[in-house]
Amino acid sequence: MADDDTDRFVINQLAPALADKVIELHGTVQWTDLMNMMHLELYKLGFRNDDITKAVRNIAFSPSMIETIHLATSSNAEIIILSDSNSVYIDEVLQEHNIRENITRVITNPAWFDVNKGLHVQRLTTDPPHGCPIGCAVNICKGKELLDHIASSGAYERIVYIGDGRNDFCPATKLSSNDVVLPRQNRGFAKLLTNPAYRDRIVAEVTLWDTAEDLLSVFKRLFAERPSEVKP
Repeated sequence: MADDDTDRFVINQLAPALADKVIELHGTVQWTDLMNMMHLELYKLGFRNDDITKAVRNIAFSPSMIETIHLATSSNAEIIILSDSNSVYIDEVLQEHNIRENITRVITNPAWFDVNKGLHVQRLTTDPPHGCPIGCAVNICKGKELLDHIASSGAYERIVYIGDGRNDFCPATKLSSNDVVLPRQNRGFAKLLTNPAYRDRIVAEVTLWDTAEDLLSVFKRLFAERPSEVKP
């Protein structure tokens, strides 16, 4: 929902020099573990809880995105956040924009503040491994989490799935022809779908979007078509 990657944004805001370390270690250290390491580094540099929360609350968040969220909930849709970020970041952003009550559930990597080590971020999936055949990151398989949520909450008339990263491909393959997938243009997910081998594995309707204004227009169309059945 935010315009930037929350993990990189906070590091760049507080300690830009650490961004080079992220680039250096990315690919050799699992991403969630790497973010946990970087937060320990931020703590060693003197950054405390308030610094972290203030930084993440500064991330760009379009008014049109907020309007999109309100449109969904006013139309009796549930909004589930399925993210590879962390629970502290997400909660801070939602509170900053007064939309926490609009969200039905957040599924993400758990995080908490440790008095002696700053923000601690843990993998959502630890043991046993999720075993995704598509090759999702070891810390989270969004496809499995989506199916588990549906199994526990009950089937939806229609699911609208919004994503921008490559890890959004897996859950998109779990959707039906009645559902809608909304990849963000020029991001990893959309680029993946330029390959027919990937695109052909998605049977849901696919519509690209770029700005929050684009997304709002898509939602207005979807709710005009089936106002009581669309479930983001």
